[in-house]
Amino acid sequence: MSALKPIAISSHADYRRSDYMFAREQSRVLNSLEWEDREPPLHSWTEMLPAVLGIATAAIVLFETIA
Repeated sequence: MSALKPIAISSHADYRRSDYMFAREQSRVLNSLEWEDREPPLHSWTEMLPAVLGIATAAIVLFETIA
């Protein structure tokens, strides 16, 4: 029988910013330009909650009056 040795697994990785930059898709010039048509920022669920609750309440009331 052979003795089992514990195996250490490391989660460290060396990386550089250039590892995530692709020359044909992202040049330094294009990266520094200001975007022309930016998407509006995403809204959090808590911002949308009053509107969603209002619409749901109105739908329930409307459904109850019809039925």
